Amino acid sequence: MSIALATLQPARKSLFTHLQVLRKGRAFFTWPSGHTNDDNTSAEDGHSKRGDLLIYKETKRMPYSKQQLYKVIADVEAYPHFVPYCVASNLLSHRPLKANGELSKQEISRLKPWVQGGYAGETHMLESELVVGFKTFEERYTSHVECRKWEMVKASASHSSLFKCLESTWTFQTPKDTPSHQASTSNSSDVSLHLAFAFASPLHAAIGEVFWKKISEKMVLAFENRLEQVYRQSPSTSHR
Repeated sequence: MSIALATLQPARKSLFTHLQVLRKGRAFFTWPSGHTNDDNTSAEDGHSKRGDLLIYKETKRMPYSKQQLYKVIADVEAYPHFVPYCVASNLLSHRPLKANGELSKQEISRLKPWVQGGYAGETHMLESELVVGFKTFEERYTSHVECRKWEMVKASASHSSLFKCLESTWTFQTPKDTPSHQASTSNSSDVSLHLAFAFASPLHAAIGEVFWKKISEKMVLAFENRLEQVYRQSPSTSHR
């Protein structure tokens, strides 16, 4: 989710040119109000700041099952095909918390057991190297991903010179107003995103505070477009 934020990396001239272009992007969400107390929160758009940590939250009802939402967001290896600025995603390791026999690296890459099959709550731990770039600059970092089937995808970054902190959590729930006898076959879901990050450099922090909203909106729109592409025409009838 948070891949495009890593484009805030030198070279500086190209960076500022690119960020000026992002200013022209349209707002995609009306963000809910955020934290209080020590937070510096904009009541207008709901983004919040706690110290040097930038945060946003969003919950939205979408016409897809929890399985459909999970499969798109958990498929980290597919990110270069649709996530802005992501140029590569390399799976480093995969570990199911309850293993039923070991798979070879080739089988893991082909079968993607953290995406396909399984049961609700089945948990897989991944490490992936993500590479993001724009024009002449590039950033790579390791993403530690916890995939809990149909329920949650949580990622945190390490080995990054750009971020002190970078965490994203997607959760999927059946709408509370769904009758209990329809809960397992619901064709709509509430998807929530929580993103928190802080830049290592004061310069990047200053730039990021101005432009991170537009970049975040672009990222979320990319995931929505991907869902439409994968489940086009009749999203609620396919559980691929």
